[in-house]
Amino acid sequence: MASTPVTPYSPVNPPQQPGTIVWPARPGWKPIDLAELWQFRELCWILAVRDIKIRYKQAVLGTAWFILQPLLTTGVFVFLFGNLARMPSDGKPYPILAYSAILVYMLFSRFVTSASMSLVGNQHLITKVYSPRLLYPLASAAGNVIDFLTGSASTGLSLSPRYSFC
Repeated sequence: MASTPVTPYSPVNPPQQPGTIVWPARPGWKPIDLAELWQFRELCWILAVRDIKIRYKQAVLGTAWFILQPLLTTGVFVFLFGNLARMPSDGKPYPILAYSAILVYMLFSRFVTSASMSLVGNQHLITKVYSPRLLYPLASAAGNVIDFLTGSASTGLSLSPRYSFC
C-alpha cells in the first residue's frame, strides 16, 4: 500500500483549514481596483466617521479648534511676513492671502501624516480582515477634507464683504 506524500508545513505552503481563504500574492505593482474600493465604500465611510469623531472629541475647544488653528497661524504669518518683513501681496489683503495658503499647506501636511499613520493605527484590522489597503489612507483623508472645507467656508465668508462674487 503506497502512502500519500505529506507536504511539510512551511510559510510558503501553510496548512489549509476549513473556512481559511489564502489570497495569492501578485508580484510587482498592481493597479488600483476601483470596483473593489467601491465594494468596500461603507467600511471607508465608517472609518472616516470614526476618525472625525475621535478628532473632534479629543480637542478641548471641539470643532472651533479647526477654525482657530489656521487663524492663529495666519496671525503669526501676518505679523512676521506682512508687518516685519513687508512681503508684497500685489494689492490683495495679506491676511486672506496667507490664510488661503495656510489652508492648502495644512491639508497637504495632514494628508501625508494621517495616511502614513492610518496603516499603523489600523494594523489590527489589516491583519485580520481582508479589505483593500488603499481604503485606510482614503478614510483618513476624508476627515482632512472636512477640515479643509470648513476652513474654506470661513475664507469665503471673510471674502464676501470685501469682494463681490456676483
